[in-house]
Amino acid sequence: MIQKVTRFGFVLMVGLMCLPPRSAEAAPGPSDVVRNFYGELLNVMQNAAALGVKGRYQKLEPLVLTTFEVPFMTRLSVGPSWAGLPAEQKQGASQAFGRYIAATYATRFDDFSGEQFQILGEQQVEHGTIVKTTTTRHGRSATCTSPGRSASSRRDAPISPRRCEAAALKP
Repeated sequence: MIQKVTRFGFVLMVGLMCLPPRSAEAAPGPSDVVRNFYGELLNVMQNAAALGVKGRYQKLEPLVLTTFEVPFMTRLSVGPSWAGLPAEQKQGASQAFGRYIAATYATRFDDFSGEQFQILGEQQVEHGTIVKTTTTRHGRSATCTSPGRSASSRRDAPISPRRCEAAALKP
């Protein structure tokens, strides 16, 4: 399970980039956005068996679409050719990518083993806020690492403490 969390730490980081600016009194802060996402994800994980993959997807898709900046993530994924795509292709690609993210979460977060997501703090950067988080399971710090790295290749392997950064950046 921790390996699954590790793989998607980066998705969360990119997904929270460029959240639209809102008034301070009416909108949750970056840590609140991350906390809400983690709370809902834990709920899905705790009920994973009863929900099944389809039920997990149905719970996670609206959460992903409202939490992540899917069009921005899609643009980053497509790369330079994004600029040359017609608007309807951009919209279709973004919709497909949003479904892909939700489906990936639904298939990977398929059980609960006592994981906890914790907010460590916020760091202001030029383009917004970085929310630093960690994941623990059975008293051990888990890993959200930089892209392409994972804490372990086996679920039962030792986990070294590292931080996961989920960025909520404004455009």
